[in-house]
Amino acid sequence: MKIPYLSTPIYYPNSMPHVGHLYSTLIVDVWKRASKLFEVPSYFTTGLDEHGQKVAQAAAANGYSPLEHVNALSQDFIEFFQKYNIEWDFWVRTTRRDHEHAVHAIWKALKDRGYIYKGNYSGWYSISDETYLTQKPEQESDNIVWREEECYYFKLSAFEDRLKKFYRDNPHFVYPKKRYNEAMGFLRQGLKDFVVSRPRDRLHWGIQVPDDPQQIIYVWVDALTNYISAAGYPNKSYDNYWPGKHVLGKDILKFHAIYWPAMLLAADLPMPEQLLIHGWWLNGDAKISKSLGNAVPLDELVRKYQVDGIRYFLIRGIELGDDGEFREELVKTIVHSDLANKYGNIFLRMLGLIELQFGGKLPDEFNSIRNKEAEALKKQVEKLQASVEKFIQHPETINRYADIFLQSIVMLNDYFQNNKVWGIEQKEQQAASLYFLMDIFKKITILVSPIMPETAQVVMKILGYNEVHMKHFDTRLTRSFISERPMLFPKIS
Repeated sequence: MKIPYLSTPIYYPNSMPHVGHLYSTLIVDVWKRASKLFEVPSYFTTGLDEHGQKVAQAAAANGYSPLEHVNALSQDFIEFFQKYNIEWDFWVRTTRRDHEHAVHAIWKALKDRGYIYKGNYSGWYSISDETYLTQKPEQESDNIVWREEECYYFKLSAFEDRLKKFYRDNPHFVYPKKRYNEAMGFLRQGLKDFVVSRPRDRLHWGIQVPDDPQQIIYVWVDALTNYISAAGYPNKSYDNYWPGKHVLGKDILKFHAIYWPAMLLAADLPMPEQLLIHGWWLNGDAKISKSLGNAVPLDELVRKYQVDGIRYFLIRGIELGDDGEFREELVKTIVHSDLANKYGNIFLRMLGLIELQFGGKLPDEFNSIRNKEAEALKKQVEKLQASVEKFIQHPETINRYADIFLQSIVMLNDYFQNNKVWGIEQKEQQAASLYFLMDIFKKITILVSPIMPETAQVVMKILGYNEVHMKHFDTRLTRSFISERPMLFPKIS
């Protein structure tokens, strides 16, 4: 049985991770947790792209060898993601021997099929992007240099027609549509063979070309191969996972939408199922990036708004595929409005009423709530459950999942307010209303747990459960609740 497989890009460890790395990885983590909640097998890979000139330069600038540098930063990235409760299945490191073996295997497959050949290159080269440019830059820069050197080429031009047909036959291969159109634009411009190696005397930190110790494999060929090396390629076991889906930022679309599919076609390997392309997080008008030094103080924001507040904001605060502003005012607005005012507040109000009116324990017997508003609320929970199940199959619907969660908690608040549950004089009816609403709240909490896992654990413990699990979805609530009243998402003045 093939296990659904979703990957992030692998990140370049020339400095510390930031919110852009977190966003890509969080999308896949929420998918992984949702799959686990519904007992659907899944495979989640993320990690580091550890080779290349920029990594070597960053290591030298800090007085380390490249391997010492990536060893340290790999641990930094792991700890960063663990802080945000990211749970992956496989941590990619391109310095691993099994990855090197996979890179050599795909290189050999491409060369044996006649798609790699040796030649000479002369032209402009971008040091920061580690790529050759198709034309002279408009402005001179220390980052752009002229290069003349012997190297290997990949016959990308041989796949122009096949890729055009593939895209026409698979209109949903790239999400959203504007990125699909962008990929088609690359194809309409025509494809030229591209350089897939660098001379060792200029770049030593990388994987050697098989049978040619004077050449190092281009870092993007090395990096893109991670998606199949993480699945076990070239061992046959990789069929258990591949093909998978990729989550990535729009700035690396061409490498994933053109170069990577062409490599797979050339090696006679299955194409990816889908590319999910997200936008950038902006600080002002600029993309948040390590090179610009405009990263937001995530540690400070976590102290104020909690890990789950940041996780929720990143999913809720931007439509997948669009750019979004990452500013504290926006984080504060969404966390306070959605989580403090609507989610956390209604929970504390219901717990407070149960404590005040019933000493923290609801009666053993009362009639079930039956009215149109209650039935609509039940239907809304079914809608939320369906959105999670759809998200597992179609990760691009993650925003719809978050939207329906918010709709559900708003409807619960509206029921509480419209029916003035706090003022119901008949105790049996009031107990029945509180039980009904607390059960709805439990169901909503279980279903939103992939986005807010820590909060869900706290809520379920108060409700008398030791874990967040779908087996508790339809179980009868205990009538007695733990007396602690933690503030869920306390407001920051």
